[in-house]
Amino acid sequence: MSMESMAPVTGNRPGQARRVGLNTLALFVARLGSAALAVYQVSLIYPSLGTEHAGQYRAAFSFCAMFTVFASMGVHRVLFRDIARAPENAWPLVWSASALTLGLSLITYGGLIGVFMLADGDPDRGWAVAGAGLWVVVLWALQQPFEYFLMARERMVAVSALNLAVSLLKVIAIWLYLGEGATSFRAHMILSAGALLGLLIFVAAAVLLEGVQWPRISLKSLRGLFEASVPMSAIMLFSMIYFHADLVILTRIQGDVAGGIYGLVRQVTEPVLMLAGVIGNALFPALCRHATGDEAQFTALRQSSLRLLLLIALPVATGIAATALPIVQLLSRGEFEAFRPSVEVLRLACAVIPFFYFNGVALEVFLSNHQHWFVVRVYGAAAAACVLLNLFAAAHYGVWGAVAVAILVNAGITAAFALRLRRELGGLRLARFLPSIVIACTVMGAAAHALSSISFVAAVLCGLALFPAICLALTPFDARESRLLHGVLGRFAPRRLR
Repeated sequence: MSMESMAPVTGNRPGQARRVGLNTLALFVARLGSAALAVYQVSLIYPSLGTEHAGQYRAAFSFCAMFTVFASMGVHRVLFRDIARAPENAWPLVWSASALTLGLSLITYGGLIGVFMLADGDPDRGWAVAGAGLWVVVLWALQQPFEYFLMARERMVAVSALNLAVSLLKVIAIWLYLGEGATSFRAHMILSAGALLGLLIFVAAAVLLEGVQWPRISLKSLRGLFEASVPMSAIMLFSMIYFHADLVILTRIQGDVAGGIYGLVRQVTEPVLMLAGVIGNALFPALCRHATGDEAQFTALRQSSLRLLLLIALPVATGIAATALPIVQLLSRGEFEAFRPSVEVLRLACAVIPFFYFNGVALEVFLSNHQHWFVVRVYGAAAAACVLLNLFAAAHYGVWGAVAVAILVNAGITAAFALRLRRELGGLRLARFLPSIVIACTVMGAAAHALSSISFVAAVLCGLALFPAICLALTPFDARESRLLHGVLGRFAPRRLR
């Protein structure tokens, strides 16, 4: 492995902004493409399996997905941070992380099969769980060290292309080998074969792009990774609880109708909220590099990131709220009257988006600066509050109570994070920043809402054109923020318009 390939990328050059923009676009396209392929994959699997085996297939997948936190213990996030800071130690960290995740994933795999057989005992469903666990838990966990190694080296374009290729290979394998009258176990084993091939592809890509060192694993490095992964796994577990508990509790208390109304809202907001994670992953390597370097640069990068995330979140929330009616009509198709309450619920739920985006970038700031236990405390309190408040709100106020709790919990996380980042927030110049954004969002929202009754596509295009024009005319950006904004958003524009 050459030292040149492992040299850190430093400096505050325009190239960093372009790199962040390209990485953001690549991860976004991969997330969108993989989701589309997953939908098509399901459309191939369900008709082949039939109702009974399709139910077994989905139940096995959902059951195994609950155990992924324990299979990786957040080791990949530790790897992401440490390699971004010290790329010369990359391969020893990767090999140690691979050994640790191998042990954790095998223990988790055996445990989930044991738990399922004790709780259920049905052999057909047991085989389905055994097949699902191979790719959902074991092979997924083993791929994470190599995937996040490439991401830490800012190889997001390669990672995105590989993820899309692996998703496509799984679809092709299902199309070729599943066949009519297949079982859920067969479907999961085909996907396990695809996941194994994906693991080998990522290992080969890491070797080809970054060179290789022979495996060197020490008990000290394993212990260090495990200790560092404990708070990461707690963050993952608590975030899973506070993000998903509301729908589970609401459906349990109010029934499937309320769950369906709120579920449609979540179907719209979840992909939008996940975009915050995409942008955070693109920014994370730069944050890690500056966290141990020049404090002034680290503070400036945090301020720019927070401002620009708000610049993205506020118009996204406004645009969805303004076009909520055609969105629900599009998703509900011929059942719109049954889902009409989702329109107003979706508009209220858009209030979560700015809080969630702020929390997402603040999370990356804290993790890059070794403040993970602070995040654990905040997310733990949020998870407990989400469960307790939803038990009351869902029972008395139904869907509206669940949305109110989501807003309250995310606002509480924002308040805790903002208090810790009060120095950075003091330098955001929000008094100059927010009024122009509010004006741009108001004009964009009014125009999009008026056009949405005529054409949803026209409303979206109008919003995409109006907001940047008004915002760039009214909002003062410094040189760093202009480069970062152009890097992140400029990649989404046609080349002739940049």
